[in-house]
Parts: sequence; C-alpha cells; structure tokens
Amino acid sequence: MKNLKLATMGVVLCLAVGGSGAMGQCLYPPSDVYATETWDCSPIEIGWSLVDNALGYRIDRAPVSDPTAVESLGFVSVLPFYDTTATPGVDYLYWVVAQGECGDSEAGGPDTGTIYLPASPQWVQASDNQYCDLIVVSWDTSGGGSNYDLYRSESWDFASALYVGSASGPDFYDYAVAGNVGYVYWAVATSACGSGAPGASDIGYSNFGMSITSDPSDQQAPVGGSASFSVEIRGFASFEWYHDGGQVFDGGNVSGAGTRTLSISPVSSSDAGQYYCVAYGGCGSRESNSATLTIQSDCAADFDSDGTLDFFDYDAFVICFEGGACPSDKTADFDADGTVDFFDYDAFVVAFEAGC
Repeated sequence: MKNLKLATMGVVLCLAVGGSGAMGQCLYPPSDVYATETWDCSPIEIGWSLVDNALGYRIDRAPVSDPTAVESLGFVSVLPFYDTTATPGVDYLYWVVAQGECGDSEAGGPDTGTIYLPASPQWVQASDNQYCDLIVVSWDTSGGGSNYDLYRSESWDFASALYVGSASGPDFYDYAVAGNVGYVYWAVATSACGSGAPGASDIGYSNFGMSITSDPSDQQAPVGGSASFSVEIRGFASFEWYHDGGQVFDGGNVSGAGTRTLSISPVSSSDAGQYYCVAYGGCGSRESNSATLTIQSDCAADFDSDGTLDFFDYDAFVICFEGGACPSDKTADFDADGTVDFFDYDAFVVAFEAGC
C-alpha cells in the first residue's frame, strides 16, 4: 500500500492507495505553544495543545539571535517538555512538531523562553572620606542575585577592574585601600544560573592621616572692607571655623564657614578677634593655629581700632605709653619721631580732643 499526502481545505489528508483504499487524516500543527521565562534557574517548560492522531512530538529550538540555527531537542509522547540544556541568559525560540503514521505536521509556534541571569544592580554607592583607611560599598539588591561579586578599578573602565571580594548583600568593607586615591566599584549579581552583567558604578575615597599643612594668617581690614582666612590640609576633611571660641556660620557678612576658606565682607568692628579652623576627617580632627583680624581705622585716636572713639582708646594709649601692652600694630610713638616721650602723649591728647 502506498501513502499519498493531499491538502484539502486546509486539512492535511493521508490517502492510502491499494488495500482497502481507506483515507486517513494526517496531523494539524500543534497550537497554543508556550515556553516559560524563569528567574530561579529552573528548566524552561514547553507546552502545547494535544493533536488528534499524533503519536509523539518533536521539540525544536533556535536562539532568538539566529532563528535559522534550529536544533532538535528530542521526541516525547507526553507534555510538557523541559529544556534542561538551555544556556542561562540566552533567549530561545521553541517550535513543536506533531508526528504520526503519515509523517510530521507543520511546526507549531514559536514562543520565546529564557532562563534569566540576575539583573544588574541599578545603583552602587561607595563612601567618600567617611572612614579611616576604609571604603564602604552598598548596592541595589532588587535584581534577584543570591550573592554579589565586588570589583574595583582606579578608572571607570570595567575591563580594568579587579575582583576584591563577595558578599550576600550590602555592605562590603574594603580595607585594602590607599588614602587620596579614588576607587570605582561595581557589584555583579550572581546566582546558581551564573553571573549577571556589571551595572551601575560609583567612586569612593578613604581618608587617611589627615593633617593641616598651612595655618590661617593674621589679617587687617578697615570697617566696610574684606578679610579672609584659609587653611590647607593633607587628606580629606570637612571644616568648621571659630571666632573667639564660638563657631561661625554662613550668613550676614560671613561665607565659607564650612570650607577651607572663611570670608568676611563687609568687615565690622565686631569681627575683630581670633579665628581658627577645625578640620574633621575619618581619621580624626585637627585644629589650626589662631589668626587675628585687626580692624584698621582712619582715626588715629581710635587707639583700640574698634571703630569708635571713646575712653577705652584713651586708656589703651595710656597703658601702652606707660610700657604696658599695646593694641596690635599700635605703638606709643604717636608722633612717629622714633622716640616715645611727652610729645607723643600731647599729640594723642590733641587728636583725641579733636575727635574723628
């Protein structure tokens, strides 16, 4: 008996020539083909609707990236079929072919199935000068990783990064760091399926042996003028400035109170006094030497340079004239003749009585 296949009204028929001459129906393509997408490394499940008169089914697969590279995974008589050979992270197309006495049906499908690798962390944060000889790294864990590999480089190129350790979750403590060096960090999520791609990155710094290398210097300024004090440090720090023992804050005529340079403009008589800076870093704090702001006056009789002519100026001159302490940048040689004598006293009295 010879079998012939005919197509009639969309139905494939198998015509038996000879013998009884009976006509049998061949196979429709399987419908409702599906393939699963899994995040837990379980095999991809392929299912379909059963086809009448089918004796079995062949499962075909090809990468989405190359649909012509079709391979047969095997033959089954029951469903579903589990693909245990799929490579995690690769998207596949799946087809199902019904098989019977008349031969194979057309392929049913395709549908796409994937075993997903853990997703890349969407953010990474590395500490900046918060710790002494240490950088703390944290990251996003929403991508489904069961563990995370940490990589580090001194550039933003992941190709140059080196593995520095792993953790089941944040935080990671990197003690193998040098001060004043910026390190870029990546967290790569891993699971039983493999490793995901590197995602976001961040640069971090470690503090170290911070010290003040240059102290503020004395300043002179007239009322209405400007003055500034600066410090230089080795390492990294935050800054606080103090005036006569009280902390200074930005506002009014003051700016830079949280930086290495404090600026005062316009200067008022109340700004006179001692200024110093405290630098705070992950390795401790350092205090600078004090510097003096002296208010310059165009009024010679304003001997204490506070911008006001009063009895305090007279007292200050008398103390200085009698050999006591003189205000900064002041001398009892009031007439500037190189000698301190009664002429200086008379000159001061004349200037004081004349007013400013």
